[in-house]
Amino acid sequence: MKKTDSNRTEYQEFLYSLFQKYEIEPNESWSNSEWKSIVDSHLTNKKKLVNFYNELADYNIKNPSDQNWTHKIYEKSEEEEEVENLFKTCPFCAEEVKKAALKCRHCGEIFDNDKMGYDHKIEKVGDSAGSFLWKVIKFLIWLFIIYWILQILFAWLWVSSW
Repeated sequence: MKKTDSNRTEYQEFLYSLFQKYEIEPNESWSNSEWKSIVDSHLTNKKKLVNFYNELADYNIKNPSDQNWTHKIYEKSEEEEEVENLFKTCPFCAEEVKKAALKCRHCGEIFDNDKMGYDHKIEKVGDSAGSFLWKVIKFLIWLFIIYWILQILFAWLWVSSW
């Protein structure tokens, strides 16, 4: 690779200008692994970090060399993967909600997890044995209410007939 006036290769010059563009004070003693950790720690804004690596990747593609420093543009951390496994995106409002959610807390839409492809199964109320018991209890409660309404009505009619 050609050397420039400052006794750096074109690639080193490009990196030097890229560091300055992203307000990182370059140091020529940095190794490739040091550059990566310094860039990753300095550029806390994800968009800036991705832009930095995209510019570097574009340079590497346009100017292939054995010296070029390559870096994966973005690699998910274990924490991000764990969060991704706990949440799903609501198909109605595109907000993140827990995978076990039956209803979106943002827009109020009810999920049909079968159509969304989630393995979380929802037990339908009508399919359980408890559903029959609940129907019997509701029937008895209504029966009790009707009984007392009739008692009051007949008592009023009996008193008013005197």
